[in-house]
Amino acid sequence: MKFGEVAATSVTVVNSTSLTAVAPAGSGSVNVTVTTPAGSTMLWNGFTYGSSPSVSTPSVSTAAPASGLTTGGESVTITGTALSTAATVTFGGSPASSMTVVNDETITVVTPRGLAGRVNIAVVTNGGAANLADSFTYVEPVTPSPASPTATPDTPSPASPTATPDTPSTQSSGLAQQAGPSTVVTQPASGVVTPQSVSLMTVAEIAKLSPSQTALFSPAIVQAMSASQIRALRPVAMRQLPPAAVAATSPEQARALSPQQVKALRPVQFTAFSRTALRSVKPKAMGKLSARTLSALPKQLLLSLTAKQRRALNPRVVARLSTQRQQILTVRGRTVEGDVSARPQKI
Repeated sequence: MKFGEVAATSVTVVNSTSLTAVAPAGSGSVNVTVTTPAGSTMLWNGFTYGSSPSVSTPSVSTAAPASGLTTGGESVTITGTALSTAATVTFGGSPASSMTVVNDETITVVTPRGLAGRVNIAVVTNGGAANLADSFTYVEPVTPSPASPTATPDTPSPASPTATPDTPSTQSSGLAQQAGPSTVVTQPASGVVTPQSVSLMTVAEIAKLSPSQTALFSPAIVQAMSASQIRALRPVAMRQLPPAAVAATSPEQARALSPQQVKALRPVQFTAFSRTALRSVKPKAMGKLSARTLSALPKQLLLSLTAKQRRALNPRVVARLSTQRQQILTVRGRTVEGDVSARPQKI
């Protein structure tokens, strides 16, 4: 048996009226010829070779939430492209406890146990592997410690018979209390910040928050903070904010960000800004953006940058971008989302 002029790889006679064969390599439409002791017969264009089904290379863009406890068990939604054939998802090399493919662009997984710190998320599909670097942060569970009453030699406790109405006790109430002329604000004993507690914290206390605390911030916590509180966050603490919390940043809060804070933000965080918040970031702070961050910024957000923000970008960084992105950032003499470039931009 032949396919065109090439013999079949193997032929099996089923009965007097049928047989099966393995076609050799080939292309296009070919004649199929069957030869028996009684003679030969040919089926004109009886077989057509097709191309192998293409499998797209996967990509991963976001993972939310971007942090969870080292004990695992956190439900994480991963988005990207060509994910429908996903076989495994790993966090820092450890396979996810469970995985559900929602569609070609979404997967939900349950995190495995891990060590404290940032890890990569890797997704393996039939089309290859996609890696999202430093996209998930493991944090240690906060062990609650009992709040102990505080008393000073000059301030007797309520249990003391010498206490008088003019000498108030300074026993901690867990959040805030009056102690003489000043207000003492303390974090909850568990160390976990809530929307209620953050609104009572001073700027100095905000500046003392650790990365493990800000990694657990919710959008509600960011919404409860003032612009001055946001500016008080240390860059190392800003870097651990979940993207969902960054997305809750208001234009006023974004305007208060320092250049050092903006520089500390990871691409997955910076791209979470809303359009109005992004346009409120000070041009001086925009000058600290890296090529990696600008490359990750969706084109819609890139187009929404104000003329002053574009002019403030580091020319060396812009030169490392794709030609298309450079053209977007160097547009001249035209209105872009309400901003007019008054003079040519030298970027």
